[in-house]
Amino acid sequence: MKYRIMIETTNICNASCPFCSNHLLKRKKMIMSNDIFEIIIRRIIEEKIDIEKFILHLNGEPFTDPNLIERVSRLKKTFPEALISFTTNLSLASKDTIDQIFMCGLDAITVSLNAIDEKQYNEIMGLDYKNTMMKLDYLIERNSELNKKLNISVSLVEKGNKEDVDIFVDKYKNKADVRILHMGNWIGSDNEVEYIGNRVIVSKNSCADLNEQICILSNGDFAICCFDSEGSVGLNVKNHSLLAAFNSKTYTDLRKKLSMNGTKGTICETCSFSYS
Repeated sequence: MKYRIMIETTNICNASCPFCSNHLLKRKKMIMSNDIFEIIIRRIIEEKIDIEKFILHLNGEPFTDPNLIERVSRLKKTFPEALISFTTNLSLASKDTIDQIFMCGLDAITVSLNAIDEKQYNEIMGLDYKNTMMKLDYLIERNSELNKKLNISVSLVEKGNKEDVDIFVDKYKNKADVRILHMGNWIGSDNEVEYIGNRVIVSKNSCADLNEQICILSNGDFAICCFDSEGSVGLNVKNHSLLAAFNSKTYTDLRKKLSMNGTKGTICETCSFSYS
């Protein structure tokens, strides 16, 4: 089977989104060391893991990692068939960095905006709206000029205001793919809607993450998924293989509980987000 690998190359973030757990993290804020990054690559090769996709974010802003572009390039050269993506607020990326994005092998980028206008953006993200919009426009323009196939999305975390969702979709649907993320309720009780350009895709009420996705935090700890911000598996990639961790008691017990009783009483009870 094919796996998705989420690698948190950094858990540092320059934004202040109230719906994100980053500002509540108890673990040390850090850039993933090259040693841990290389261990991950070595384990994938040694374990002969078939990779569908690398996702280079969990609980941090990717561009706080000074090695980000180099790491994307390293993964692409080593695993040329695997897709590589990450989500970013884009505010820290320079024009030069954006130019490098098109040369390193990145396949998809999602720009997390979470607002419909400057006032809302400044309140939610705590960043410079004009600066981010300038960089987003440059990213889109360069993608067109270079005739690249980089998939560009913009995302909004929906906060209960349907009018905001409609405004956001109308504002960006002709510029990029649009992702509307509904967090807070398990996907089994409320489907997640994803707007892709002029198309609307409704994700089914299931989550493939537990069976297809391996998550590694910046300190090397394994996490159940991107919502397991502190890493509850209790294992580290320095001491355990990827598949051994993925088939460890923490994962298997959770999978069993979900199959028998649903999400009630589990870490997944209030989740509605999935990469499936």
